[in-house]
Amino acid sequence: MNRFIRKQKLDTIVKKYDYKNVLIEGNYYFCDIDETSKLAEVMFVAWFEINKGILLGKTIGELLTKKDIPPCYIKAIRKAEKYAREC
Repeated sequence: MNRFIRKQKLDTIVKKYDYKNVLIEGNYYFCDIDETSKLAEVMFVAWFEINKGILLGKTIGELLTKKDIPPCYIKAIRKAEKYAREC
């Protein structure tokens, strides 16, 4: 994929989802990173946050099993549930 994510967006994702030990030094292209790295996970979370709409989200939700849900999304879902209960 020849798409990049800006440093500012990556920094936001690292803080929002409380990633540890991820150093963001600049903008990154997907084609230039190791897909197994923490940086790749942060980049994919950022990409989904930027691009996910209702239709894509529904399709992903219908196709994934529980074991296929990335830990960062489980963490985000649990945070959202907690906030919803507190309101």
